[in-house]
Amino acid sequence: MNLAADLDIQEAAAKTWEVAVVGAGPAGAFAAQQLAQSGVEVLLIDKQRFPRYKVCGCCINAHAVEILTNAGLFDILREHGAIDLESCEVYCKGQRGRVALPGGLALSREIFDAALVHEAKPAGARFLPETKAALGPAARGHRVLKLSQRQTELEIHARVVIGADGLTGTLRNAFAELASQPAQSSFFGVGSVASLPSPQFRPGVIYMGCSKGGYAGMVQIENDKIAIAAALAYASEKNPRTLAAGIARVLEEAELPFRPALETLEWRGTPALTRRPKRISTERFFAIGDAAGYIEPFTGEGIVWALRSALTAIPFVQRGVRNWTSTLEQEWEQRYDAVIRRRQIACKALTAMLRRPILFEGAVRLLQKHWLPVQPIINYLHRAPQPKS
Repeated sequence: MNLAADLDIQEAAAKTWEVAVVGAGPAGAFAAQQLAQSGVEVLLIDKQRFPRYKVCGCCINAHAVEILTNAGLFDILREHGAIDLESCEVYCKGQRGRVALPGGLALSREIFDAALVHEAKPAGARFLPETKAALGPAARGHRVLKLSQRQTELEIHARVVIGADGLTGTLRNAFAELASQPAQSSFFGVGSVASLPSPQFRPGVIYMGCSKGGYAGMVQIENDKIAIAAALAYASEKNPRTLAAGIARVLEEAELPFRPALETLEWRGTPALTRRPKRISTERFFAIGDAAGYIEPFTGEGIVWALRSALTAIPFVQRGVRNWTSTLEQEWEQRYDAVIRRRQIACKALTAMLRRPILFEGAVRLLQKHWLPVQPIINYLHRAPQPKS
């Protein structure tokens, strides 16, 4: 995939863009692709070089697959070796429960994100990687972005800026109402990629374990690798030894049957996960994806929230490009609550249970006897909402 820059920073600064998207993860890349395809002039900016590794569980659930299919992007999943998901097996103190998944695929974020960026470029979006961005003031008819690339610092102008730079992005740091603060109860993300630990590790199954220190999941991805992702109660994102020890403790206490050689892996962590900014919009600016707030997803809901928030924002962005009005900010906040935050409630309930091993162990026992109605919740999270009649 050709993911080199389409222009240099001086070329980017020489014009006023209709839309600048900061962050080329699923939310930002998908928004850029869809906007460019509709005829909007888009600049997509990211601080990293692509492809790049991302701490993530790598699950794209059935709802996300449907969104991509409707956008004509399903082939990018199959072309890169995505694996069909069929079930999730949950473990706690050796107890095992199983929930069927109504579709979905597993694909590394390294490949998935790069593929979305690759699709945005022929749609017409211009791509500027390895460039940091900071939100500047609003002026007549545009918003200022301050770009930094190696030793060069320049300003560019865009009629609308989309913030899609993730839960800890620095784009909005100068604006207190837009910056997100972690919740006191927040866990920390941990991730790595390993070789298959056992011939019995089945493709299409998410193996998840829970202990008092957090919870962890493993799933097979492309090229006979497994993605390992965890949320830990205590972690240091800058200490790989601490990360490895934390996830090893979770897997051991949960008594998962498959345990890779954790000490040989390269571990990466994230800052505190759960957070929500006071506002997700201001003059000529919309936040989408994790930048609009984050809770710990269960089996692929994070990708859904990213893609749906991008799609939901597009008509607001298009209106803002044509004629910005202050009502757009309130309208976007309300719409985001209705489309995204309302559907996060069920996921919050499941992750709250994962944080309490005593409850989780009891739930697994009930799940074994088919007395726990988890399946309808999973189906709800993995399927698109039905239109009201």
